[in-house]
Amino acid sequence: MTTLRTFINRSNFTFFLFFAFASLIPICDLSAQSYWDAIFELGYEPKTQKVDHARACRRIEDIHRFRELILDHLAANPDLLIKMRDLDSRITSLDVANVYDFLPYSDVNGVWRAIGVRGQSDFNAYRLNLIDPDIEKWLNSSTADFTGIAGDQDHFGDIGLGIFIRPLRQDTFKFLTEARLCLADIPAANVMRVINGMLTTTWAYAAGVANLPTVITEKNALDRQGVKILNGICNDFPNLFQFTSRFCKIENIVSSHNKNAEDSLTFNIRVQLNREAFTIHYPEFAKLLEKWREIIKFKARIFDEQDQLMGMVELDSMNHLFIMQFRISSDRFIPMHDTVILKINHGFRLNGAGSTRFKIVCDIHLNIVGMQLMIDTLPVVLDYRHSDAGLHLKAHLVEAPQKIEAGGRVYGVIPVWMVDLMIPSSVQEIMNSFFQTLAMGNGGIGSMIRIYSFAEQASKQSVLLLTDAEVLANGTLKLGFNLQRKFFAMPTELLVEIRAFKRQLWNALYQDFQRIKTQRGYQ
Repeated sequence: MTTLRTFINRSNFTFFLFFAFASLIPICDLSAQSYWDAIFELGYEPKTQKVDHARACRRIEDIHRFRELILDHLAANPDLLIKMRDLDSRITSLDVANVYDFLPYSDVNGVWRAIGVRGQSDFNAYRLNLIDPDIEKWLNSSTADFTGIAGDQDHFGDIGLGIFIRPLRQDTFKFLTEARLCLADIPAANVMRVINGMLTTTWAYAAGVANLPTVITEKNALDRQGVKILNGICNDFPNLFQFTSRFCKIENIVSSHNKNAEDSLTFNIRVQLNREAFTIHYPEFAKLLEKWREIIKFKARIFDEQDQLMGMVELDSMNHLFIMQFRISSDRFIPMHDTVILKINHGFRLNGAGSTRFKIVCDIHLNIVGMQLMIDTLPVVLDYRHSDAGLHLKAHLVEAPQKIEAGGRVYGVIPVWMVDLMIPSSVQEIMNSFFQTLAMGNGGIGSMIRIYSFAEQASKQSVLLLTDAEVLANGTLKLGFNLQRKFFAMPTELLVEIRAFKRQLWNALYQDFQRIKTQRGYQ
């Protein structure tokens, strides 16, 4: 079971848990008076254009049961556990070529190799099974016909995952993944409408529309609008707020340059983790935070099609600090420049019909066991399309980073130039080649990740995740996995604490749900 827990924590399965959690926060309109008014819009039905609160509660309970199964009743068949142990033992020499040889299933011509994983819930347990993804059928499949990988999907959280690799040319492999997640009868497009609803509620709190008791005061060094927003969160989620405020400090919410909330509201959210609190309650977690100091600085800037800055996200491990900046007018994201004149329908709405393109520019600075890696100006194109039929997201890597630099001393002893002597090319050159292949592969189309939703019928909604890339087997992945193994290996005690932390976090949210459901008389 420890091996299985480690596998779950290291795998992309986290994506599905995150998506399940995100589905707790759906649709709302300008009349919403609290965040729970937005959340209970999970029961919104497009045909009637009404909210069924009983249905909303039932859907939330379904998500909660799925979460409990994953935490306490997770099981995997022996074949899958053996494969994961074999993969773990080979990780120090792992590269795309090794992965290709490792995968157990192939097509009749022996060109494609693949592996499949199926996860299914029976309300008593969540079971993971190793499967043959049926490559021949997959090569001729469509979005609607996905049974070769997914199989029967009857309950919320059922998944089908397939990984497919074939040689393309010398040292280059075609690498594809496909995953399908069953959302039962929850429309996937609601996830974006949820965030839209949360924005309108936050706007209402900042503008002082709701008459809330003052729980948080200006003593927290927040401005008037920030205090109002925090009071709204505390009022709607008392248990969740009490738990999270112990482990993190909200330094700021609304920009100090914001003049008023009548025209727009500029957010400058700054959240710092409280290492002392982790030391008391989760000591192994605190050790990990200390270990992560100086490890990563990540910054992403988001631009619209007119090259206007729409937002920014930053992670600074040195100060345990997370920063997010964006500007809204009611439920619309608008450019952050104060000189922009607001117009009717100006800006971007998450649940607005149509398509929009963004460019996300990332700067990533890593300091792993003494090796310093700087990846500057990595551009990713994001296409966003929303309609009544569903949601489509496509992230596209079409350009290599403008600059990649490597330096420092590995483990504080071995200089990078000495590492360069032991490999055919320098660390910097192999990383440049790796990213060039990602960006220029697929006939110049580049690498991409696509997420889109579709409904086979009203009671069975699904989300499909596709990735498509050409990957160069030049040692970059091997280098990354070796550094990860040395530095990010998680001892059993830490995994236990992470599991306990997630349980307490979820239970606090679920208690708030039970409180509001009883208070409002929803059944």
